[in-house]
Formats: sequence, C-alpha cells, structure tokens
Amino acid sequence: MPQPPAHYTPGMRVEIRDAEWRVKRVDYGSDGGYVLNCEGLSELVQGREALFLSKLEQN
Repeated sequence: MPQPPAHYTPGMRVEIRDAEWRVKRVDYGSDGGYVLNCEGLSELVQGREALFLSKLEQN
C-alpha cells in the first residue's frame, strides 16, 4: 500500500478507496490529522464531493 504524502495541497490528485479524487481544500482535524474536501474524478465518483480524514481512529 502506498504511503500517504506528508502534506496535502489543493489541486493534487489522490487515490482513496480505489477511486481518484482531486483535493479542493485541506483543513487540520482536531485529532492532529487532515480533513480533505475532495471532488470525484474517476467514473464511479465523478461529480461527487466527499470529506476524508487522514488519520485512523484508535480503538
């Protein structure tokens, strides 16, 4: 599995859950990670917007 980049920037393309997304906005999350506001590019998610967290929850 590829390692996530150290920093995310608007305009960069990312692959999340087997789909390609373009990062529109990056905010810092309260957990110390990033909140990525993305727009779908690949066929299945094209035209959709989604928020992704860069840090996993600890159980």
